[in-house]
Amino acid sequence: TYENKVSANDSNPLWFCNIGSCDVTIKNCTFKASRPIKIVEQSVAGANITITDNKFDMSLTNSADDASKPKNDAIMFSTMTSDSTLGDVVISGNEVTGANALLTFFSPSQITMAEGATFTVSGNTLNGAQLSVEWKTTTAYKPDFVTVK
Repeated sequence: TYENKVSANDSNPLWFCNIGSCDVTIKNCTFKASRPIKIVEQSVAGANITITDNKFDMSLTNSADDASKPKNDAIMFSTMTSDSTLGDVVISGNEVTGANALLTFFSPSQITMAEGATFTVSGNTLNGAQLSVEWKTTTAYKPDFVTVK
């Protein structure tokens, strides 16, 4: 359960920063939030990311809400250092409600994939949300390295 008691949900429920080579798995969780979980910020050394079978209710509001700059995306792939690479990524079996999008990226994306690594998105239930957008927009954006099945 995530609850920001000081400023009702004005922050990200999970934020993975400087994970190095540590793989991250987020499975069978329920999030009720207004901002995305942030994945792979700063230093990453080929870490694998698996986000499967979660429920994201992104319908909460917060003081920073602005309809012209939506932040209620479920998962954000943030920025990495220039020498960082991301390993295999699997985003599958998740369900989103009340969300702008399942995924969001800066545009252009600031993610570099390790050689031979794949980023696969499949079998998610979007309930009216977009699959992938530019951060703080409703503009569809899917970086070239993302494969949707």
